[in-house]
Amino acid sequence: MRKILSLVVLSTVLAACGQTPPVSKLAPVTLESVETLSETQIRALTLEQLEALGREADANLAAAAIPTPELSAQADFRWPNYSYTLSVATGINYETYLSSYYFGYSGPDWTDNGCSGPTPPVIFDNTACRHHDFGYRNVSQYAQGRTDSVRKQVDERFLSNMYLNCDRRWSKWYQSPLKVACKADALIFYGGVRVGGSSAFYETPQRF
Repeated sequence: MRKILSLVVLSTVLAACGQTPPVSKLAPVTLESVETLSETQIRALTLEQLEALGREADANLAAAAIPTPELSAQADFRWPNYSYTLSVATGINYETYLSSYYFGYSGPDWTDNGCSGPTPPVIFDNTACRHHDFGYRNVSQYAQGRTDSVRKQVDERFLSNMYLNCDRRWSKWYQSPLKVACKADALIFYGGVRVGGSSAFYETPQRF
């Protein structure tokens, strides 16, 4: 994750070199367009625009019909198993991943290195990055998982996880400015992995 997010720094610097007008507060913004926005433009988005993007990510994940993984005493059923691996990576949030699945059985690559970026991850912690690392290090081990549409699902779970973290941490009405800053940071991180994460995803060797 550190390798991926270091690219966010570069994209931020490059964006700062140009003049980027702010996005209209009334304009609809899509996840597809996020990849073309500068950090300045993202930070100018309203809470309503930011939260609409979170709903889009959740709707995309729901439309993909990713099943919620079922805990099983049969470790050999869990791994290797593409559907099960994809559902652990994208069908649950980071809280469920860490509480019920993390290092729960042998087989997957459970390692992670947290997250970093243009600013320290103070507004949201690194739990979403740890879950994202699982997706990048395991889903792409399967032939059917090595597509950008699947990578997008992993990235959209990453965004959904970061947004959930923001909602959990800044839940009071008077913390709205912090929630906006948190979700803007999350969107910048999401844009970073969408733009710069392909090489990290595909460098995982195919095993199955």
